[in-house]
Amino acid sequence: MNRTKPSRPDPRLLGPIVTTNTPRELAMPKTLEDWRKWRLFVRRRILTAAGLSPMPVRTPLYPQIFRRLEHDGYSIETVAIESLPGFWLYGNLYQPLPLPEVRQPGVLIAHGHWASGRLTDTDEASFVACGIAMARAGWTAFAYDMVGYTDTTLVSHQFALDAEEALWEISLFGLQTWNSLRALDFLLSLPHVDPDRIGMTGASGGGTQTMVLAAIDDRLKVSAPCVMVSHTMQGGCLCENAPGLRIDFSNLDIAAAHAPNPQILVGATGDWTKDTLTVEGPSIARIYDLYGRPESFRYRLLDYGHNFNEASRREVYAFMAEQFGSNAIPTDLPFPKEREEDMRAPQWARTRGMAETEIKGALRHRAVQMLEEAVRFAFKDREALHDRYFSLWQHVLAIDSPKDVDIVWEIKETESEIGGQRLQVVFGYEGRQERLEAILMEPYLHGGVWGAILVDGTAGTIGDDPFLLMLLKLGLRVLRPKRLTLNTEEERQRYEDYSRDFFCTYNRTLLQERLKDLRASIGFMKRLGVEHLVVIGREGAGLEALLMAPFVTSLIADVQHAETEQPAFWKTSDRFLPGIMRLGGTVLPLLLAASRPVYLYNVGDRFCAPEHFDELTKAYGSRLHWTRTEPSHVEIVNWIAQNLRFQLETG
Repeated sequence: MNRTKPSRPDPRLLGPIVTTNTPRELAMPKTLEDWRKWRLFVRRRILTAAGLSPMPVRTPLYPQIFRRLEHDGYSIETVAIESLPGFWLYGNLYQPLPLPEVRQPGVLIAHGHWASGRLTDTDEASFVACGIAMARAGWTAFAYDMVGYTDTTLVSHQFALDAEEALWEISLFGLQTWNSLRALDFLLSLPHVDPDRIGMTGASGGGTQTMVLAAIDDRLKVSAPCVMVSHTMQGGCLCENAPGLRIDFSNLDIAAAHAPNPQILVGATGDWTKDTLTVEGPSIARIYDLYGRPESFRYRLLDYGHNFNEASRREVYAFMAEQFGSNAIPTDLPFPKEREEDMRAPQWARTRGMAETEIKGALRHRAVQMLEEAVRFAFKDREALHDRYFSLWQHVLAIDSPKDVDIVWEIKETESEIGGQRLQVVFGYEGRQERLEAILMEPYLHGGVWGAILVDGTAGTIGDDPFLLMLLKLGLRVLRPKRLTLNTEEERQRYEDYSRDFFCTYNRTLLQERLKDLRASIGFMKRLGVEHLVVIGREGAGLEALLMAPFVTSLIADVQHAETEQPAFWKTSDRFLPGIMRLGGTVLPLLLAASRPVYLYNVGDRFCAPEHFDELTKAYGSRLHWTRTEPSHVEIVNWIAQNLRFQLETG
């Protein structure tokens, strides 16, 4: 057996909690291909956290114009688009007068948390000046609301605070990201806008929206996030944080994901972007160097406080004009000041559409429709099921990262016992501090490519568990990892309040930690040469085993009469898992594993919806064995033996 000594074990549960202000580093791949894999990972994680994986159907926007102001060289229209059926997003469309005969650049403008929103027009920040300057240069700009600002106020900026909404991946961040996508759809629908010259800029929270949209949508060609991209502060608002979003990376990775498309960062000496010239800029520049496109990235630091002032805008204008190949460069010239009311939607329009509870219901309905689509895919097209939903499952569970590839381990102690060799092992992913303790039992007879992982919360000897001895007699190599449990007061306090300081944006929940441990255990067994792996989850660990079904050869799980399609089941601190309702609890993991033998016991009447259980039974056929009671060890071992033969016969 190979023995690789890892670094000193570092207990994960007692490690520091990551917050929005924890210093971070950009993932630095060795090759461009490594970066492309990481970039795809970042994009998929953003989409999953936003509730946009797979991407929902884009319904008609039905754009409406309420007011139009005309001045020398430009017009300002107050516009509404229906980003979701019944939800209206408002903004101002800045266009050149007369409209150009040849298509010209189009730019989205995202405001930050300034009180006047898109209508902010001060020396410190002006989104109005930005729109006018671009329109005078012959471009078209659309400045749209954040949720809860200016005209888009039927839904507040404190949307979706309840933990149950997180189970459905319903969040303010997700709604704003969807609005940004739809705003881009609207901009691209205008006949005089050139789809090959589309940019976006924004400051502060608008900078967050800019870097996020640039990371997930290739239609956005030029990105200019201002006073936001930082290796420390990641965003202090609900609209910038969603469960799971930055568990494995930070805004540095999100901004870098726009590469090799052109991008400029504008920082300020008076806020959290003060290190733009020494940290953030040089870090992201290395990614552009990998592509051989250093000229496509620029970073500037200006001596101001938090701003979107004329100096910052000037940097954005010049960079975008250069990248667009535009002869005209936007310039902030004096312009007539409009009354805010003349740039807003009429009162009757601001009060139409769905309220918060209705929006939440609509987003839940959309998630349910997605699940029903997955159930249909399970029978029509297995390959399509995997392509559309495997990534969603991985990112909800937060179990896989391109960084977690090589397993390293060491053997701490070896003893001979009845039935086999007992090895105390420590293993983990190379390059990470966390290590797992486990007992590995090597049978005296057989062994080799067949193995089992036994998860139940204890790690005793063979004498403590006759079932383990029976597995060894089958010739299975058995790994018994030490399971994470809430054993200490410090651990309980860590996981008692997932809403504190955006905990779930930056840290795994307790269940996600356990699942990652089980994923590492599976990787460890495969590194040992185990090709056919049975995972057995007993007692409370049955749920963890069940959720990992797509990664194993066969599965045995104690369901413990769980009601896995009921949100209340997942709201306890030891089972909280954001996004799990989008998987239908355990329905989607089981569908993704429908070609593998599965044994479920202690199945209750409300394990999942009756129609879903019927469909699972059809999908699995004889490969699914389930019982409402707890089987004997002999029954389980006999089932394993039968399915070993099944696997050998079918390859």
